[in-house]
Amino acid sequence: MRIAVSSDLHLDRAGHLTRPDAIEALAREIARERPDLLVLAGDLAHGLDNFKSCVASFRSVAPRLAVLAGNHDVWRDERLGLSSLSLWEQHLPGCCAELGASWLEGETLRFGPVAVVGSMAWYDYSAIDPEQAHHAAFLPSLKPMLNNDANRIDWPYRDPELANLLGDALLARLDAVQNDPSVDAIAVITHVPVLEGQMVRKRNNPNWGVSNAFFGNLSLGARLLERSKVRLVVSGHTHFGRDGSLEQPGGAVRYAVIGSDYGAPAFRVFELPAPKSGS
Repeated sequence: MRIAVSSDLHLDRAGHLTRPDAIEALAREIARERPDLLVLAGDLAHGLDNFKSCVASFRSVAPRLAVLAGNHDVWRDERLGLSSLSLWEQHLPGCCAELGASWLEGETLRFGPVAVVGSMAWYDYSAIDPEQAHHAAFLPSLKPMLNNDANRIDWPYRDPELANLLGDALLARLDAVQNDPSVDAIAVITHVPVLEGQMVRKRNNPNWGVSNAFFGNLSLGARLLERSKVRLVVSGHTHFGRDGSLEQPGGAVRYAVIGSDYGAPAFRVFELPAPKSGS
């Protein structure tokens, strides 16, 4: 089972961020790897038209295409007059359905004994640097100065509330395959990182340490690792590539962050091993 994951593509047909030709080159490169599944793990583009163009660019890259939203994808679309809530609930999943891509936020994918579940996830402030934890009570008021989501997202959710909603829904899908005896291995794809090893820490940079509150959800990661069939956790969002593994009671869990950046889209390919003979 070969899973290709890309994230943080930030397609901008006006050319200010990632140009269309860079996206098209990436699609060709991924296709050469012949993955069974391609997951676009959020922050595909700015604006619904660019989001649709980005998804369309990858339609023929792999037999299956799945999409997650990222925080930039739900910035209100001022040109089309679309709110964050309408993008999240209607237009982004509708775009995926129109283009034949799976909206991974609400769907579990199966490839024989391998299951793939995913979520945008959301930051719940649990990833703030421990040295900056005394700022935790002030994060909602600090957010407009540190993270543009505060200025561009207009839905009614508070961050911890949304993190819990999405996390609980992801865990419900995860439990369904965890309890399925025909499933041997589970891949979890999120936009927001969920494990400590996925985070970037800069101990002498207080602003960075506080901003990490908006870059991870470690409480969700701890709950994911309680499921013994999880073998792979891949995220995006930070633009800093990461790779590592954790030894868990159920076996090793590999984790990664896709190191895409503005103008420099990237991807990774991961293989989940076939089940042992007779299992």
